[in-house]
Amino acid sequence: MVPEKMAEPEVLVSSVPLDPAEVVRAARQVDPTTPPARVTPTPREDVPTTLNLRLRLSSVEAISAKAEQRGITLKLLVTTALRDAGVKLAPEDLVDRSTRRRGRAN
Repeated sequence: MVPEKMAEPEVLVSSVPLDPAEVVRAARQVDPTTPPARVTPTPREDVPTTLNLRLRLSSVEAISAKAEQRGITLKLLVTTALRDAGVKLAPEDLVDRSTRRRGRAN
């Protein structure tokens, strides 16, 4: 005797954030005998990403001039300023990985 193929469960996708308490209530209604489960969130991988700022041209020119004066990249100037303001940054974000500044002669 061949076992019957079970129907695939219907997957519902919602663009509305679900209330965790409501989800638990719904699960208890469907199967009150299932014990609660503790879910441990997996840590997010701390990968590089992009931060894009819209600033006035005069501000960008002033930031660029200060970086050029110090001989560092814009990224390093901004990240060190954030660190000095008390923002906790990943140590890798405080390292200048460029081989040379853009536009600068060797």
